[in-house]
Amino acid sequence: ASSSSVPNPLASGPRKLNTENMPMPVFAGLLPPSSSSDVPYKAPAEEVPPPAPVEEPAEVVERTGSEGGAPEEDWDVEVDNPNAVQASAPDGGKKDEQSGQGDTSRIRYIYQTSIREGWVWKRSQYLKKWRRRWLVLQPDHIATYKQRSVGGQTERIDKGTLVHIYAADAEVMQTKAFCISASQKRTFGTRSTKLYMVCDTEKQRDLWVKAIQETLK
Repeated sequence: ASSSSVPNPLASGPRKLNTENMPMPVFAGLLPPSSSSDVPYKAPAEEVPPPAPVEEPAEVVERTGSEGGAPEEDWDVEVDNPNAVQASAPDGGKKDEQSGQGDTSRIRYIYQTSIREGWVWKRSQYLKKWRRRWLVLQPDHIATYKQRSVGGQTERIDKGTLVHIYAADAEVMQTKAFCISASQKRTFGTRSTKLYMVCDTEKQRDLWVKAIQETLK
């Protein structure tokens, strides 16, 4: 047979495929879901963990004295040997012969009616510890305070209850010491009280003993 009788498939150009009835290919999971809107698809953003909490530095509180802003000299101090440490804050002032304290212009009384005030060492009644106390002699009583401020008495002896006041160096094994002995009424009977004090000087001790004897007898 002659080769001219075989039809040439490329003679009429490329064939066109009829795709109208062809099924759509399956791309499940490969394409984003169809949407009727024209908004372009956005992949969900990755969840970002919240930042770690930042620990605040602890507040630093500087103590410049006792609570309430009292000066350093008002601290509640405790010592083993009251003869080795001054009860009154040294101020470099000239000693006053009459008061036995430093410069009297620098002594601040907390009560206008006070007969005498000043720092002493007082021995606690139970633990026998020597603690710094502000001693105040009023016309009707004598009292000790932790601070040189109104209120907060630690001990008190009223007028009319004084039994004896005397130098007590031998009893407490300390120099410049004195003792106030009193018998005070309580709800059930009376109570005997002894307060031991140590002053900074012999002169202070003698002035306290004299003033207390004259005021509370």
